[in-house]
Amino acid sequence: MKVAIYGKKNCKICVNAKKKMKHFSLQEVTSLDEWEEGTWIERDASGVVDGLTDDKWKNFPDVEVLSFIHDKETDKIPFIWIDGDVYFYSEAMKKLKSLKKAMSEAKDPIKLSKVDHDQGEGKMAAMA
Repeated sequence: MKVAIYGKKNCKICVNAKKKMKHFSLQEVTSLDEWEEGTWIERDASGVVDGLTDDKWKNFPDVEVLSFIHDKETDKIPFIWIDGDVYFYSEAMKKLKSLKKAMSEAKDPIKLSKVDHDQGEGKMAAMA
C-alpha cells in the first residue's frame, strides 16, 4: 500500500497520523520519486484549504486531494490518500487497520489438519 498524509505544521492530529504509519509497517520517504509500495509521504496542505495552490499541486496524487477538498467543501486536516482514495483521519485509520489485517491474514499459511500417513498406508493395505 502507498499512503500520503496531507497536513500542516503544529497539527496534533497530523503528528498522530505520522506516528501511526510505523504501526502499519510503512516507511517514510521524502520525495515523490521515492514514494512506492510500502511507503508513506508527507505533503504540506497549509494553504490548500484556503484555495492557495500553485503548479506543484498538479502532481499525482495532489490533484485527487484537491478534488476531494473541493467536493467535500471542507477545511479539515489531515487528509490521507491511501492507494488512490482520499479519507479524513478517522476513516483512514479504519481503512489502514482493515488493510493491515487483510495483509497479515494473507501471509498466514493455510493450516491443514495433520495426516498420519502410517495409518493411511495401513488402511490402504488392509483394503487390498
